[in-house]
Amino acid sequence: MAGDTCWLGLKPIQDYCGNNFECYSRCCSGDTCSDFGECVQTCKVNSDCDNECCSFGYCTSGSLCGTCDNGHCQGRKTEGDVCDSNIECSSLKCVKRGEVTLATLEQDGMIHYSLINDTDYDVGTCMRPLTTAISYTALGQLVIVLFAMVLIAIATCLLCCNSNKNQRE
Repeated sequence: MAGDTCWLGLKPIQDYCGNNFECYSRCCSGDTCSDFGECVQTCKVNSDCDNECCSFGYCTSGSLCGTCDNGHCQGRKTEGDVCDSNIECSSLKCVKRGEVTLATLEQDGMIHYSLINDTDYDVGTCMRPLTTAISYTALGQLVIVLFAMVLIAIATCLLCCNSNKNQRE
């Protein structure tokens, strides 16, 4: 029964360990079961990681950055995550520009955003595809045009009514 504790990963934080799988947190740091944060590598870009895949500030499985199946390649990174190429993003849209937003998942479970300069890191941001993005400028222009058409129709109607009324008198 004692062996099951190790093999099933049931050791609590602060217990002695020799391997990550022994700990409930799956993190054995310095022969002691620790919080998972002690065992993860932080990053800002893919090249900071041994497996070349950075997501929300932590090195992660390479499959998140893109897998290929019969010539079709697509990653699983979500909007706001860092990227080097389109195939890393689930939207297939990696935008590189002067300043990009770097999203980092903190231990408190919150996602914190900060700006990084593209001169420091050659990095992009996964974005929504253009087909699903709403252009509020175009929508505003459409509303203005429709409003103008309604005003013209009302003005024309009023002019016609007044001219018909004047002709009867």
